[in-house]
Amino acid sequence: MTNFYSFPKLLGLVCSILFLSNSTFSQKIGNIIFRDLPQESQLFPRDANNLANIPIAGTIVQNGYSYVSVSFSREGKPFT
Repeated sequence: MTNFYSFPKLLGLVCSILFLSNSTFSQKIGNIIFRDLPQESQLFPRDANNLANIPIAGTIVQNGYSYVSVSFSREGKPFT
C-alpha cells in the first residue's frame, strides 16, 4: 500500500496554498499592490481621543513615485 501523503505531493500542496493565499489577499489598484486594506464597511475601534489606526500596506510596482496619498469618504462624500 502506497502512502498517499508523500513528500512531493505535500510540498506541491503547501506551495499551491501559499501561492493562492498570497494572490487572494492582495489587491492591485493602479501601480500599487496592496497587502493590507480595510474591508468595505469595516469598523475600527477608536481610542480615548476618538482616533483609530487603519492599516494600509502595499508595494509600488513602478518607479517614479515619491509618495502615495489616501482619501477617505463617508456616505460618498470626502471625510476628514
